[in-house]
Parts: sequence; C-alpha cells; structure tokens
Amino acid sequence: MGASWKLLRAARLLLGLTQRELAEEARVSRGSVDRLERGEPGHSRIDDAVQAVLERHGIRFIPETETSGGGLLLPPALGGDQVPPSRSDAASKSRIRGYVRRRSGD
Repeated sequence: MGASWKLLRAARLLLGLTQRELAEEARVSRGSVDRLERGEPGHSRIDDAVQAVLERHGIRFIPETETSGGGLLLPPALGGDQVPPSRSDAASKSRIRGYVRRRSGD
C-alpha cells in the first residue's frame, strides 16, 4: 500500500476518527497507531491495516511519483471530488480551505 505516516494521520483527522477508533477497526493496538503517526518504524502489516481502514471510509491515496509528492482525496461525502483538482483551480482551493476551517471550528 505505502502511504506516508503523515498522510495516514491527516486522513484519520479529516475523517474525525480517534486513534482508538482507528486501532479497533484495524485490529491493532492504539499504541501501534500512535507510533505509526509519529513516524516510528513499524511493521508493514500495521501500516497496511490502517490504510485499508481509511480506504474503506472513502479516502483515496495518491501515490508519490518522481515529479510530485503523494496525496489523498476525500470521499465525496466530505466534500471531496472524484478527480483531483488542478493546483491552479482557485475554486477547489477555496472550497478545501472552507472545509478545513469548518472542521477546525474557525
């Protein structure tokens, strides 16, 4: 699978899941999720299990390439698009900023 720990953590937070909830769904310990999210080396089985849970919740991970870093797409229920917006799409960027503000309570 292979999403970075930063993307896995971001996906969990965007979905509003706690580490405990994610751990229960992935059938791993909360400590394993915590270590994963701090970037500590772990077992690929745990990484794969966590990523699989996030994908079942509708997150789509975009693999890293030689020319761009990896990313993620939100599920449509959370305001995500089916196709990644272009970097110059001001309307999409504004919608994402508004979503993040709503989620953070600003």
